[in-house]
Amino acid sequence: MSSSALTLEDCPFCALAGARLARPTPAGNDAVAAYADDKIVVLLQGDSPGVLVAPATHVDVLAELTDRPLAGFLAALRRVAVDVQAIFGCSGTTIAPRKDALPSAHGHISFEVIPTPQSYANAPASADLMLRAEQLAELIRD
Repeated sequence: MSSSALTLEDCPFCALAGARLARPTPAGNDAVAAYADDKIVVLLQGDSPGVLVAPATHVDVLAELTDRPLAGFLAALRRVAVDVQAIFGCSGTTIAPRKDALPSAHGHISFEVIPTPQSYANAPASADLMLRAEQLAELIRD
């Protein structure tokens, strides 16, 4: 694990990791935690058309994950990308690293699953975040 300016207790992803959320939960800063388990944490933010996905293990870079946790995270990340396509009704997604998605001092790597540009019109408005989070969580659990 990497050292960062904040402790692991301060990391917003680590606070949710392994929580096995029963339902989407407000996560502050206009964000909703849609899903969390022992592999991933999934957040929707009102100011972004995409969905944030982070490994449940606190790492700065993917190379810090050993093979088995890395394989589990990548499979879960792919599943979220497929589910985002279903919810946004888009033909595809882009997955991009996001070290700046939440306060950068926590050092926890995350990725943004972004609907294809033509589907940005279907991106959730702030008021729809909870609904989209519920839809996403339901698909991920299935």
